[in-house]
Amino acid sequence: MNQPEPMRAVIGRNVQQLRKAQGMTAEELGRRARKRGLNWATSRVSDLENGRKPVSLAEMLVLAQVLNDGPGVALADLLAGADSVEVTDTFHIPGEDLHRALSGGQVHIYPNGKNRHDARERLYARLDHVNQAFDYLGLDDWELLERTAIATIGAAEDKAAKSLDVPRLVVEVAAQSLWGQSLTERRDSLVSADSTPQARGHVTRSLIAELGKYIKDRHGDD
Repeated sequence: MNQPEPMRAVIGRNVQQLRKAQGMTAEELGRRARKRGLNWATSRVSDLENGRKPVSLAEMLVLAQVLNDGPGVALADLLAGADSVEVTDTFHIPGEDLHRALSGGQVHIYPNGKNRHDARERLYARLDHVNQAFDYLGLDDWELLERTAIATIGAAEDKAAKSLDVPRLVVEVAAQSLWGQSLTERRDSLVSADSTPQARGHVTRSLIAELGKYIKDRHGDD
């Protein structure tokens, strides 16, 4: 996958292409934008098209409307053509997912700046072991597989695996199925940043016990 492209650059490029395809000057685009309540000079259009300024949702809605003289321009068209879009410094989304979301489709947003491509790459690298964990728990859910692949994990998962005498991936998959997040993420959501090690340890042990019961219920006794 190519390097993520800033959202403002994707929007600017598409606005310029759509404007030129209609034979519209930058001055005319600015005039139409002002008519619809945006305080835009021609220099603002230039800044926009060259990716120098962020674009608000209100501005995107106005742009989609003022560029709608030719073939219909949808909001999603302003963000088309990018392989990966940088939404923030730490969060990127595949261009096809962003286009789908703006067109009313369903997409899954992943934490920690990771996206579906990252999840699948990580997943494929250990697919055999993940499949074994799913078989162990009697689960079959691709979305759960992807969440497991990108979850934040740590020493808590190792501790749980040792305590419950199961592979760590069984702990990871079971946590996602039970809570929709990893054991580490679940614990961190339940304790404050200034919690003592004793308090964190108590919460971790309680969660491991909860996981143990879930795993036993799913797998049964041999």
